[in-house]
Amino acid sequence: MKSEIKEFYIVNESGNLIYSKTNKNLSKNDECILASSLTSLYEIAKEALNSNNNSLFICMKENEISIYRTLTNLTFIFLAEGRVSENYFGKIYKKFSVCVLSNPFYNTNMTCDDFY
Repeated sequence: MKSEIKEFYIVNESGNLIYSKTNKNLSKNDECILASSLTSLYEIAKEALNSNNNSLFICMKENEISIYRTLTNLTFIFLAEGRVSENYFGKIYKKFSVCVLSNPFYNTNMTCDDFY
């Protein structure tokens, strides 16, 4: 079952929001605050659980937040009706990687708006 993704964010290792896709009319500042808060929550949960796992799932009444951290410290945050599978995350990460690698001038602080 494929989950409908309502919101999607990518945060780089410095904590900067480099990509966002949302159905809501959030300001860029609100998107940055939300993504930063969820990234902080991921770090707190990882420390509290003493876990080396690179994923975190937060279940809510109607939605689920899926957070994946890559080896390059990019954080992918999905808000969806159900859990976003690692397989689907892999497909998104692959698309992102192709976008980044096709631009020889890309650096980790730049946005990548045209991949999703």
